[in-house]
Amino acid sequence: MAIPRTSHIMMCVLCSIFSASASIAENTENFAERKEPETYAYLERDYLPTQDEVMLHAFFFFIMFQILFHGLRLYCPMLFGDVFSKLTSPMQAYWISTIVSSFHAILVVTMTLHAFYVAPELLGSDFFLTSPQSVQIFKIFLGYISCDTTFSVYYNSAWPGWKANLIHHFSAMWCWSLLATCGFGHLLGLIGILCEITTPLVNLRWSLHTAGMKSSYLYFVNGMLMTVLWFVFRILGFFWVGIRLYEARDSMRQLWLPHLAMISFVYPVGYGLQIFWFSKILRGALKSIRGSKRK
Repeated sequence: MAIPRTSHIMMCVLCSIFSASASIAENTENFAERKEPETYAYLERDYLPTQDEVMLHAFFFFIMFQILFHGLRLYCPMLFGDVFSKLTSPMQAYWISTIVSSFHAILVVTMTLHAFYVAPELLGSDFFLTSPQSVQIFKIFLGYISCDTTFSVYYNSAWPGWKANLIHHFSAMWCWSLLATCGFGHLLGLIGILCEITTPLVNLRWSLHTAGMKSSYLYFVNGMLMTVLWFVFRILGFFWVGIRLYEARDSMRQLWLPHLAMISFVYPVGYGLQIFWFSKILRGALKSIRGSKRK
């Protein structure tokens, strides 16, 4: 069986990712102490998790998602029959990864809503406000992203969109590891994770298309719901975060320059991608509506 032989690759990728993040965080702290420690006081809060804590907990969730993936590999042939069995081995793995992805999305979205319920002040304009819930969510997110990255590296070109996926995953691990350990921008991180609410619908669309059910009513309803939720969370939601970032502009001046540069880069690029993808989703939705009317 090919999958277990990926363990060394997976461990190397995971360790290199978190080692790089640890180096960034360590250099950040050293720079703050050497130059103007009072300017970077947000890095000195003793309740923030250390890089080792984040790495250890993320690694635990990495293992959990690996176990889920391999467990599903045993049961998917029974659950999905010929539709699954006729796929190539890499595409079977991709099918399984969409299930793991959907499970992760449901988990972190539920936890994010609970985090906002427990600490509604997170929705305010305090750029340095954190909570135990938000830190825990970021750890789970990092564990999942690192797990999915190892499979993307292993299967590479055998998976659709693998290059864009790797760029997205490495960027996300860099960004969210800094948010967790340096204690800033948790609202931005939580809203970004809340946008995962569309992930199960995107995955279901791919599965229905692969199963030859593109003309089904379920495919149509799923597509319409995906379009609406994408607009609400990824267009309106991200726009609202932009307003919050503008309101927190005075606080953001306290950031170390690389941290400020990261936020200044991640938000506009991320929002631009959401708009670009939504334009394609909307065109597909309008095409489906016109097609259903002709029938």
